[in-house]
Order: sequence, then structure tokens, then C-alpha cells
Amino acid sequence: GFVINYQIKVTNIGGAAGFYRIKDVPDFDDDVVIDSFRVQSNTTQGPVQLFNDVVTTPWNISGASISLDPQLMDVWNVTVYARLVLDDNVGNNQYDACEGGNTPVPGKGLYNRAFIDLNNDDDGNDVGETSDDTCGDLPAVFRLSKTFQSATEKADGSFDILYRITVRNVGGSLGNYNLKD
Repeated sequence: GFVINYQIKVTNIGGAAGFYRIKDVPDFDDDVVIDSFRVQSNTTQGPVQLFNDVVTTPWNISGASISLDPQLMDVWNVTVYARLVLDDNVGNNQYDACEGGNTPVPGKGLYNRAFIDLNNDDDGNDVGETSDDTCGDLPAVFRLSKTFQSATEKADGSFDILYRITVRNVGGSLGNYNLKD
């Protein structure tokens, strides 16, 4: 499995204290299976810690409203425990990496969007007043297969044995590997 870490930073750039709540919506590639997640923060109100193995989204990671004074920042550390499953016919059985450019695409790579509801006026639509999104990729993930091809007896009684070894990178990044047989 994989451990995916990211931060959500909330800054009050105004001149008065306010309240906020965070909803986090991971929309990863359909072959990335989320097993659980953990959230930790040392907000200006005190520490917050949440662990959950119920992974339906959106995640209301801040719980109740959090007060934030002007010109201060709260940092939320989110850890997601996930697996890449390419053989269950649930997704398309192929990891689709983030697309380049400045516009992250939902359903690709490790796409994620966080929404902030300000001053307790959530209308229940899970949108919030402001949001931000990003997309990262899994590291290189190598799959190896070895298949017997043939065995040919030589004149001296020994054999030439031929195998086909295939290495595929099914992850989201380039990588190198060493092969020993």
C-alpha cells in the first residue's frame, strides 16, 4: 500500500476573527482504493486528531467550527492509507496519472479538493465559500512477470532454457529498477 500525505492550510487574511469548517474531497484515480485516513492539526484553538476507516467522502475533517484570529494560519496534516488495485475490474484497471498543466483533473492521479465553509453558514451543498485543488501522482510501481518459453536440449546433454521476463511500470512516475534472476 501507499501512504499519501498532504496539507491543508487555512489563513485568516482579514481584520477580524472568524469561524471555518473544512471538507476534504479526494477524487483519486478509480483504481486507487482508500483504506483509511488520519488528520492532525495544532489549530490556534488546540490540537485536533481524527482517524477514520470509513472513507465515504466528503470528509468533514475539522468537525465543529474552528475559530481563527486575524493574520493567523492553521495547518491540517492529512494522511491517507491507500492501495493501487489493477486487477479487480472496478476501475479501468490502469492508473491514470495527473494531466500536466495548471488545472488538476478530478478522477486522475491523486486529485484532491478541499472546501472551506466560513462563519457557520453551510447550506448543505458541500461546496463552501472557497476551495482549492491539487493533483499528485503515485511513485513508480513495478509489476514483474516471468513466463517459461522453451527448453532445448543441446548435443552435450545440457539445456538452453528460455524465459520471458516482463517489467511494467503501472505507477504515476518514472522509475528505475534492478533485475536479478
